[in-house]
Amino acid sequence: MIFHAKKLIAIWILSIAIHSQCIASDQSSQTNVLQKIDTISLTNPTNLATLRILYTLQSLSFSALLTYTIFTDPSISPYENSFRVDELYPHAQDWYNAIHAKYPQAHLDEKIFKIAPAHHSFESSITDILFPIKAIQDLNEIYKKQNNGDTLEEFETLFLYRLEFLLLHEAAHIEHNDLAKRTVSPIFMYMITETCAQYWLTSSFHADNIKWIQEYIDSKNLLSSINPTASIVAIGLYLSHIANITNNSFVHLCNVPYIRRQEQQADDFALEHGDINVLQGALQFFELIDVIETISKNPEHPDYETAVFFKQHPTWRWLFDTLADKNHPQPSIRAHKFQQELERRLHNQEQA
Repeated sequence: MIFHAKKLIAIWILSIAIHSQCIASDQSSQTNVLQKIDTISLTNPTNLATLRILYTLQSLSFSALLTYTIFTDPSISPYENSFRVDELYPHAQDWYNAIHAKYPQAHLDEKIFKIAPAHHSFESSITDILFPIKAIQDLNEIYKKQNNGDTLEEFETLFLYRLEFLLLHEAAHIEHNDLAKRTVSPIFMYMITETCAQYWLTSSFHADNIKWIQEYIDSKNLLSSINPTASIVAIGLYLSHIANITNNSFVHLCNVPYIRRQEQQADDFALEHGDINVLQGALQFFELIDVIETISKNPEHPDYETAVFFKQHPTWRWLFDTLADKNHPQPSIRAHKFQQELERRLHNQEQA
């Protein structure tokens, strides 16, 4: 974050200043430097309280500014320069318009259908729904064929069902404002944990405590080649860096379950509003991305035995799926939910 970078730069400049003054070998020069360290220490309660208030205000102001910008300027998008589908692939846009007429609750008229950048998959931003270029091209050809009255192959029909599910899924992310929420939530978590970390640092790592660490290092002759006084600041900088890494890791781990929850809600939106075709398209999509399920059906695959092992051991399979995609629930779990809903609707149709 900005204020954290300023703090590190200030400590870095201070370390350079201390090191430059410690080059002199006379004892009086080093004594003056130690006195300066005592001057900037946080043992003074007034200075300590002021610094803690400044840390809190900096965190709050930065978080509030970024949050305000995200929620009040929907045009902010990493895909601002992406091409609109209606400019290049009119039949694909016709399909999009047909889905809008079919599912008005998705408010697709308020969203922009775009082509995702290279190496990107099916995604959404604040206002844009993005499909990969290959999917857009295939969609354009298949829907053109359908508009001309030609009979579609089974795989082409399933392809349209799959895209229908993905469109509803991505539309749900925009309906729920997920991108803004997943952007802002780690900022506020970082603000809270960073403030706590600074309270801890300013209450624990006073100059006297760092000097105690320095005395221990000197007694063990661990940094004999470094000027003792200059290494005091280096120790403080290192400890601050460790605290920052721990803080970032904690925020990241806390944000992953929140993102997974958003993905589950997007699936639920498609599950609630989609018809049977959408459910079939979702099942096909989950089957395509489920590596273990795909390989376990092919005994000739070199990783067949490994896939069977993962399939028979849920814990290992969960670990594999999590490492493969930490932001989405397991494909098998998602498929099971859609399979249950599909069977329920088919059963109701038979009863009717």
